[in-house]
Amino acid sequence: MAAPIHRRFRRLPHRSCAVRSDMLDLLMQYEQEGLDEERTVELFQYLIDTGMAWSLQGHYGRTAAALIVSGRCERAIDPNVVAPGNPVMVSLRRG
Repeated sequence: MAAPIHRRFRRLPHRSCAVRSDMLDLLMQYEQEGLDEERTVELFQYLIDTGMAWSLQGHYGRTAAALIVSGRCERAIDPNVVAPGNPVMVSLRRG
């Protein structure tokens, strides 16, 4: 049995100041055309790991939180990478 989608990608141990160009391309494709589930999960796991999910438009934070709750993405490795005002993320941080 294959590993869950979110476990197939390299996780970032901390925030990255630079945006990976492949992730920027994925983000642009997500907004323009949409992505399949695997690429969407890969993109959002990156956005979660870097904290970018919480600083982009609200859709990204809500989608990231929903993917975490559903188990398709994992919380950021760095516990400080959260959105303090997002009630879903505050409850995830506690649990």
